[in-house]
Amino acid sequence: MKTNLMFSYRSVNALATLFLVVAFVLSLGVIPFVRFNTYPEATPERAIPVFGFIVAYEFIVGTILMFKAYHFTGRSKLSTAFLVVIAILTFILTIAFIDAALAYWTQGPAMHVATIFLLCCSLVNILAIILIIRAIFLFPKPD
Repeated sequence: MKTNLMFSYRSVNALATLFLVVAFVLSLGVIPFVRFNTYPEATPERAIPVFGFIVAYEFIVGTILMFKAYHFTGRSKLSTAFLVVIAILTFILTIAFIDAALAYWTQGPAMHVATIFLLCCSLVNILAIILIIRAIFLFPKPD
């Protein structure tokens, strides 16, 4: 089944937007709650750099995909390999988000908002993985 380039452009653009939304939600919705976590056994000094790295990853991937969307000519072996690596890393981050959400849920009602944001980010990442898998199989190859 072939798809046209305009539909592929929109799909890559939507995928980039999903990554940028996750970076935005993490930076403004999760990190402030984690930074001021008052739970006795909390270690925000260890969690903040990890969340910062994840924000940087999501932002960089979203930006690369945004530029790729504007210069999209079709699927190549290099872009397919890039999408496979991004899908695997995003799957690992989704598992990490769910694990962090479950850990923060037990740290009192103040961290429930961070838990909800993390679960939303994991759902958005699952949607991004589905779009990536769809892109790997359906995007047209260049002529």
